[in-house]
Amino acid sequence: MMFVGPKFVPDCDFPEVDVADVSKMLTSKGLLLRVADHVYNELPINVVVRQTPPPGMLMKQSQQAHVVLSLGQKQLEIPSLEGNTLRASRIELLREGLQVGEVSTVSLGNETPETVLLQNPKQGRNAATPRVDVLIAGIPREASYVMPYLIGLSESEAQRRLDLAKLHRKLNYLSAPQWPRGTVIDQAPLAGTRVGVSSEVELTVAN
Repeated sequence: MMFVGPKFVPDCDFPEVDVADVSKMLTSKGLLLRVADHVYNELPINVVVRQTPPPGMLMKQSQQAHVVLSLGQKQLEIPSLEGNTLRASRIELLREGLQVGEVSTVSLGNETPETVLLQNPKQGRNAATPRVDVLIAGIPREASYVMPYLIGLSESEAQRRLDLAKLHRKLNYLSAPQWPRGTVIDQAPLAGTRVGVSSEVELTVAN
């Protein structure tokens, strides 16, 4: 079943609609309500500011209508977060009636992990929403190497190659008469696998 979506965004020709009334309206037509966001607005708290889909669009039963609700006219001053830890920033924002929004991460070698590098909006601007997005320093990425093919090499040559890549290794010795003594006959991880410098490479050597 399809029907034309209702108009529940308040404007000059339509009375302001509270989210509870919107929910009842949609439920009666077999639709679901999802609150997508909250923004500061001159409209009263919990009144619909925007809707998706717009009025007049055909919708199927059980589809979701997304709404943005008003937080009222309150304007909050945004504090400076840059240089603080993410945890300290959360606490600071909560004190101001705000909260951390989207958290993005970038790996930098010279920054302490979870330090706020950038914020949006910047300090001092009035908040249009209660959330402040931040970019934080992530844990530096570990150097990695592509695992070479070591089977058939001598134990000393295989270890030399692992030393060049600064990879740790574990040696297992196995009786294998068909192989020359001291030859690498198995390896883990397999050749072509990307391994970090802290990974352990396991070699099986003919004894």
